[in-house]
Amino acid sequence: MNLFTKNLPLLVLHPTHRCNARCLHCYNWERVDNSERENELSLEEIKLISRKLPNIEMLLVSGGEPSLREDLNLIVKEFYLKNRLRILALTTNGVDSQGIIRLAEEIMKTCPGLLVYMLVSLDDLGGRHDRIRNLNGCFEKAAETITGLKRISSSNPRLKVSILTTYSKYNEANIWDIHKFVASELGLYHQINLIKANPRMPEAKEVDLAKFCVISEKIEDSNFQLLMGNKLTYINILSFSLDYYTRKFIINAITDKTTFNFCKAGTKILTVISNGRVYPCEFSRESFGNLRDVDYDMGKLLASASSQSLIAKIKNKQCLCTAECYVRRSLILDFKMRARIHMKTLFLFNQLLAKKILNKLLHYHV
Repeated sequence: MNLFTKNLPLLVLHPTHRCNARCLHCYNWERVDNSERENELSLEEIKLISRKLPNIEMLLVSGGEPSLREDLNLIVKEFYLKNRLRILALTTNGVDSQGIIRLAEEIMKTCPGLLVYMLVSLDDLGGRHDRIRNLNGCFEKAAETITGLKRISSSNPRLKVSILTTYSKYNEANIWDIHKFVASELGLYHQINLIKANPRMPEAKEVDLAKFCVISEKIEDSNFQLLMGNKLTYINILSFSLDYYTRKFIINAITDKTTFNFCKAGTKILTVISNGRVYPCEFSRESFGNLRDVDYDMGKLLASASSQSLIAKIKNKQCLCTAECYVRRSLILDFKMRARIHMKTLFLFNQLLAKKILNKLLHYHV
């Protein structure tokens, strides 16, 4: 049974669950704390997985701290060459500044057609960030990483650098100050993700959801103003439009308990963790099984009766999903939503273009 006809739109990969921080809000903390006992997939095993996968449109690399895999550049290169990978999104805490900057340089060099998004986590400013991450000096190291990545991006527009903040009890009161720093001091796009699942410290989820809805909309408006000052490209506006609709669906799930009825997790979105187990999404407690047991053949694993039963269960469940990466990708994979997203993108693109032309004309006459 061939479950892949043309491509896999999104593969989420946790190449390691090792981490050099112990974040209070981490949803993956049990795997992180037990990572030393975990038998990670080797590079050769990942190559076997790659060879039995179709083309992959986007690879999202998370963990753990992905940069702790010293062969991560080779893993990305494998998917780029064998699966015609088009987009890489990589989350990092930015602690190993030199290693992460070197990793970005290597990926840009060995994957010349790849669009790369590097998302550096900043959960607060200065010592407050360090306390959330349970690691002294974490903020300074992340700032050094951001500076280095911006330097690479300035000469290679295929590298997009942005900041990722997890909204929790520990930074709820400071979110706007964090955003002002990101927008004014760093001049970068700022993504706010709501805390999820079962964090290391359960109290981290004690947030005011109404405040989250208000502040996320305010930050969205600020991000739009940032776009106006940057180089105008369709891909940048498309990314903003996707974030706009993602936020709308997540807020609807929070406020109106609106279910997400076109989730693609388990069919067009798959998650592979470091020990070879495959999940519909990072937050699922049920897995399809382990690739090591089926000769690293994803199609064979998904064709089993138990996997098909799980896929049917996901379709019928209609989750109240607040997982941004899964909502975001599922939206663009839905035909009707894709049309709405591109219509909004074209509208915003023309709006921004008109404003830029008007500003130039006014400047010229002055």
